[in-house]
Amino acid sequence: MKLETQLREKIRSQGKADSTADAYWYWIERFLRFAKSKRGEWVLPSEMGKRQVEIFLSSLANDGDVSANTQNQAFSALCYLYRDVLGTPLENVSALRAKRPQTIRDVIDVSEVLRLFAELCGVAKLVAMLMYASSFRIGEVGRLRLKDISFERKQIAIRNSKGEKSRVVGFPDCLHSAVQRQIDSMTVLWRHDVASGLNGVSLPKAFGRKAPNAHKELAWWYVFAADNYSKCPASGRLLRHHIDMGHIGRQIKQAAIRAEIPKRVTSHVLRHSFCTHSLENGVPIHVLQALMGHDSLETTQGYLHVTKDGVTAAKSPLENLLANPQTAISNRRDDQEPRRLRVFAG
Repeated sequence: MKLETQLREKIRSQGKADSTADAYWYWIERFLRFAKSKRGEWVLPSEMGKRQVEIFLSSLANDGDVSANTQNQAFSALCYLYRDVLGTPLENVSALRAKRPQTIRDVIDVSEVLRLFAELCGVAKLVAMLMYASSFRIGEVGRLRLKDISFERKQIAIRNSKGEKSRVVGFPDCLHSAVQRQIDSMTVLWRHDVASGLNGVSLPKAFGRKAPNAHKELAWWYVFAADNYSKCPASGRLLRHHIDMGHIGRQIKQAAIRAEIPKRVTSHVLRHSFCTHSLENGVPIHVLQALMGHDSLETTQGYLHVTKDGVTAAKSPLENLLANPQTAISNRRDDQEPRRLRVFAG
C-alpha cells in the first residue's frame, strides 16, 4: 500500500479532517524530497529517523525562514507519520526551532465593518455577517446544516470544528429573515434532488454508512449547498457538498479593497473583530471564551490588548502638553537656580 494511502486511511479512521491529511502529506512529501536531495536517491521513511527529522526541521528554520507555526505543523506531521503510521515514535527530537513571534490580531473598526458589508451582496454578504455576528470561522459557516439552526432559541450549533470541538453561539434577530430566505432556497433545491433521485448531500465522516438515508433528509442539508455535485473523496460517490468557502473568502477580501479599508482584511478578521468589539461592549470574557471556542482563557485575553479600552486607553502625556503648553512651562519651580558654568581648578 502506498504511504500516502496509509496516511489518509489512518487519519480518516481516527475521525480527523481531510484537510489534516492534506497538510500532513505535504510536509511528509517535502521531507522525503529533502532526504533525496541529500542522498541523491529516494529513501524510505522507515530507513530514516530522529536524526534526519532534526536536520530537516533545522533546515526549515535556517534556510526556509519559516514561521514557528509552519515548523510546528511540519513537526506534527512527521511525528504522526512515525508514531501512528509506521509505529516507531520519534523521541527527544532536538532541532533548531523557529522563534514564535508575539503577534497582534488584525481588527477592523465598526465603521469599516459597515463599509465592508456595503460592498458585499448575496451569499457572500450573509456569510460575512454571520461571521461578525456569531464568531464563526469561515469553514464553520460552510459546514452549517439546517438542523443546527434554532430560530426560537436564537442559537446556532457549531459541530466538530477545530480540534473536534463543538459549541453553541448566538443567532441575532437581525439575521433571521436573511437566513430564512437562504433556507427556503435550499428547501427548493432539496425537493429537486429528491424528485430527481439524486444522491443528496455529503455527510460527516462515516455517518453516511450508519444512516444511509440521511443523505436525502432535509435536516442534513447544508445552509449553503453548492450548485453542482462533486465526487466525495472518502466514498467516491457523487454528492452535493457546501459552496466553496475559499471563493467566499476572496470575495470578502476584494470587498475590503473596494471599500478602501487600509488594513489587512481576510474573512478571519471578522471573527477577531467580533471578539474585540464584544469585549468593548461589556460582554464578560468567560462568555466570549465559550462563544469563540477557546480552550484557554489566555487566548481570549489576547484580544484585550487591541480593545480601545485596553492598554491604549492610557492618556498620552503629549495630549496634556499640546492642550496646555503654557501651564506645563509654568509648572517649573520658580525658585529653580539658573544654570551657571562652574570652573573647578585642581
